[in-house]
Amino acid sequence: MNKKELIKKIRDIDGLTIDEKSELIELLNTQKRYGLVWEDKPEEVEEELREKLPVLVEVKERAILGDSVQGLGAGELENEIDTSLFPISETHNPKPETQNPNHILIEGDNLHALSVLNYTHAGMIDVIYIDPPYNTGAKDWKYNNDYVDKEDPYKHSKWIAMMNKRLKLAKNLLCETGIIIIAIDDYEIFTLGLLGDEIFSEENRIGIIAVRNNPPGRTISKYFATSHEYYLYYAKNKKNIIIHNIPNKEFDIKDFPFQDNVSNYRRKSLSMRGHSSIEERPGNYYPIYFNLNTKKISLEKEFEDDLFVFPHKQQDGKQRVWDYPKDSMQV
Repeated sequence: MNKKELIKKIRDIDGLTIDEKSELIELLNTQKRYGLVWEDKPEEVEEELREKLPVLVEVKERAILGDSVQGLGAGELENEIDTSLFPISETHNPKPETQNPNHILIEGDNLHALSVLNYTHAGMIDVIYIDPPYNTGAKDWKYNNDYVDKEDPYKHSKWIAMMNKRLKLAKNLLCETGIIIIAIDDYEIFTLGLLGDEIFSEENRIGIIAVRNNPPGRTISKYFATSHEYYLYYAKNKKNIIIHNIPNKEFDIKDFPFQDNVSNYRRKSLSMRGHSSIEERPGNYYPIYFNLNTKKISLEKEFEDDLFVFPHKQQDGKQRVWDYPKDSMQV
């Protein structure tokens, strides 16, 4: 059924007012034909901005002092929404003829901070780098004070709604030669690409760079041990920028001091890095067996005299886990 037939059916529906039919037809005419469609989930911080305005206020005792500058003092982004958060630190250069720049650190909700900066720095920013939550489902970010986990049916809608507001504010801050760099991994790379194309336009997409941040590979990946993240680059206006060549970094043999018949390699602990616990990753807690006589390492007990080892505990008593789940461990 095409759009004209749908509009005719809407007009023929009994029980609807003329205004209600008009709104339905308007909704049909404005529906996107390509791109992201999501259910917008309002944020409390956004609703608060409708009636209250964040204000930057100095907090001198939190000044950041450089070697050759005198600090004017730190500041607080005092917010009528919450006056206890948003500290700012500022380094001031008392001699304009020197090359030392001013630096300002704003701490607080980024939607509030971006809103304030749009009053003072719209169209003035050269480069913006943002590292948003990756929406992995591992409770790595909150929406309206609640963690967004992998069971949340609206986790993608919440993430898109959150990013949509902030990227639009960020775009407005960029000067005509400005660029924005957005860090992301494979959980939302496709979503972010569509959203970025919609806000900055596909014509202003500079490119996507793979950044290798974990050479051994991510242990929670079931099929591929992902070893990289991505940086998405967009320009305010790609016609106004020039990309210079970046020199390649040579391989540092000191980082991989051992060698086998395949390549150089390095050794690392099997205990998971970071702060993952047995509560967060129960599948990564299991014994590894070793037999002194056969020198064999295994994941299942084979002999009565097998020794076994579990991941260690931290000094605070928190139980650690292995870097790999049992079905991914190779011994």
